[in-house]
Amino acid sequence: MLQKVFKTQGKLLAGTTVKTTILTLVMLCSGCSHETQVTPAPLVVANAVQQEELLKIKRAILDLDYAQVNALSSKVDMNQPLPDESSLLAWAIETQDPKLISLLLQQGAKANLTHGNHFSPIIQACRYGNEEIINALLDRGADPNSTINDGTSVLMLCAASTSPDMLSRLISQRTPVNAENQHGQTALMFAANAGKSENMRYLLINGAEINKQTQEGYSPLFFAIKSQDLEAVYTALLFEADLSATAKDGTTAAQLGVYTKNYAFLTMLVTELDSWLSPDAAKSVLAGFDRDGNQLLHVAVQANQPELVAALLKAGADPTTISQPSTLTWRYEANFKSENYIPPQRTPVEIAEQNKLTDIALMLRGKSDKSGA
Repeated sequence: MLQKVFKTQGKLLAGTTVKTTILTLVMLCSGCSHETQVTPAPLVVANAVQQEELLKIKRAILDLDYAQVNALSSKVDMNQPLPDESSLLAWAIETQDPKLISLLLQQGAKANLTHGNHFSPIIQACRYGNEEIINALLDRGADPNSTINDGTSVLMLCAASTSPDMLSRLISQRTPVNAENQHGQTALMFAANAGKSENMRYLLINGAEINKQTQEGYSPLFFAIKSQDLEAVYTALLFEADLSATAKDGTTAAQLGVYTKNYAFLTMLVTELDSWLSPDAAKSVLAGFDRDGNQLLHVAVQANQPELVAALLKAGADPTTISQPSTLTWRYEANFKSENYIPPQRTPVEIAEQNKLTDIALMLRGKSDKSGA
């Protein structure tokens, strides 16, 4: 084998030292390439020194030591990954210090570098919403259409964390307003979920679709309800959100308000039913049963929400209606055995009296007495 190597690699061995020749032969016999597999000792040392310098800069970044970062940056490649495959710019963004990030960008850090991160620096910055940092990255060429693996974009994240000014800059760079991630979520939904009514208005004025739904059937209105921000809900409704639309599992806007305990929204909805819905649709809101077998009045009493109870009674809710069996499967442990549990079926009046909600019980009794008369 060695003779064959000597014969076929004579040119390679000519003029080399014994030490290098032996090393080359060993690599050739093992089927490896000297040029691609063997790192010269000086280079190994250089890499180790480089890594040590990178770690020093990382520590300086975390300490917000601008002078040290500036002094060390000339000694290293600012875009070389750290041992954990992260980048110096990523650590700088985590500090949320615009001055530090600008310093790294000036020293050559690349705005679109990812390394071992699952997302780009601008995606990372948009999660926090610091517009000075986001603008600095965009000024250095960061991709405004950058996304993470599921398709969530810079615009989506900024819709939930920044202002209309930031959205304006992104849209001016041809960022699509109605782009969806893998879940069917849009920038408008992100804004609604964060209760960012100003961002919602800006996106809607610039072409965002108000009744677009996710794969589960959630619209921007549903996300606004989840946000617990009443202004976000009003914004969606004023831009003609469909209050009668349901999710894929049949959940209505009112029922979502119940499940998220958004009693402010429910009170507003019931108080202004005639403004938003037709008489038949309004009646279905009052008379519909949710997955727990309750109407809105049952829920309002259980949650001890007298204002909502009063609004429901005024709108025509019936305090004598008995709740229905739940569509959910309830189970409890009894004597180490799992058995089915069926919640009791009661009227709103019975719920109030059993929970000693005296004022609410009086309201309900007054309404039921008038109905009986």
